[in-house]
Amino acid sequence: MISYETSIKIINNLVKEIKRSEVCKISNSLGRVLSEDISSRFDCPKTDKSSMDGIVILEKDFNINKIFKLKGELKTGHKRNFELSSKEAALIYTGASIPGKKKKIVILKENCNFNKDNTVEVRKNLIPENYIRKKGKDFKDGQLCVKRNSVINIRIIGLLKTLEKDILKVKRKPKVGIIVTGDEIIKKKDFDNTEYIPSSNSEFLRNFLNFYGAELVFLKTVGDSEKAISKIYKKSKNVDLLITTGGLSEGKYDLVKKTLFKLGLKLKFEKVAIRPGKPISFGLFNANNYFLGLPGNPVSCFVGSLFFISLILKKLKGTKELLFQESLLKSNCYIPKNNELTKFFRIKIISKNNKKYFNLITNQDSSMQYLLTQSDGIIIRKPFEKSIKSGQYCNIILFKDFFTYLI
Repeated sequence: MISYETSIKIINNLVKEIKRSEVCKISNSLGRVLSEDISSRFDCPKTDKSSMDGIVILEKDFNINKIFKLKGELKTGHKRNFELSSKEAALIYTGASIPGKKKKIVILKENCNFNKDNTVEVRKNLIPENYIRKKGKDFKDGQLCVKRNSVINIRIIGLLKTLEKDILKVKRKPKVGIIVTGDEIIKKKDFDNTEYIPSSNSEFLRNFLNFYGAELVFLKTVGDSEKAISKIYKKSKNVDLLITTGGLSEGKYDLVKKTLFKLGLKLKFEKVAIRPGKPISFGLFNANNYFLGLPGNPVSCFVGSLFFISLILKKLKGTKELLFQESLLKSNCYIPKNNELTKFFRIKIISKNNKKYFNLITNQDSSMQYLLTQSDGIIIRKPFEKSIKSGQYCNIILFKDFFTYLI
């Protein structure tokens, strides 16, 4: 049995980035990984523009004249380019281009009085502020705006549209296959001595992989049959990652590793000193074809997905984003000194005296799915870590912080 830290190092060292690229439309790019640097082909803004509604006048007139004759109107997106003379002004709206070549100043609409004789009077004793966005203030022509290997989030999509990039070169999605094993999850017409248990892991993994930007090539449910497991794998060798759930513990019907060994699997670890999720296994069939075996218990599968699948997918995509963020929060309970395992305790956030604290979920059993839905995050307890007193600050991981990189 190896430590959690060692298992993470093994995955980091072995899993290699997918080099193949493809193209996609910006409308389908959320969560994809760029395989090219993207630089601007123009200044933004392309011209000096007004940042507010108001009037535009010559800068040199500001301290000399207070009454100006209105010459015209400038709207966003309208191409009008004329020069102002002294004592002239133009109505201008937010985003409209500043006309002419002489230095201008924009005065807010609320600091102006508009007269019936087509003149405008500027308020006296006004402190000059220039509401002009200069050409190239956001980014310059030729500037690197989005780096290769960036995960395309909502903010980047907005920038890419401004950069007039409608087609993007992106990394191929990691291809993943899933085999869910166990006679108990095969629904039969005649139950006989078999109790049917719905496979919640199937739907969880399907959605988890979709959220993390992988392509699910197949998801097959099989009984405890070496022949069935072998048949599925042989038909789907083209996946980057094969995930199995169930069938990993030592026992008569735990056939996953036994079957996959015959198909060329080389395990790099098969027991990690963690709870929940102890029988997690990792290996490879060849240099670019990886295997992750997850436990069948739902909470163990969930924890294994958060900390192992997400890491493998990150390595395959070649990205730099954090897997999760840690928050500092006070404990509302006493937590005893830890033993030799790395433990992932589910926690619940509570409010007390207008301050936030956390409690441990009372039952940490790895099959308690309802309690998993009631939890807000996880505290990781390292091997032999000291006890935690009530009121002591701790690093916690909120479930919502596993997914912030798409915002």
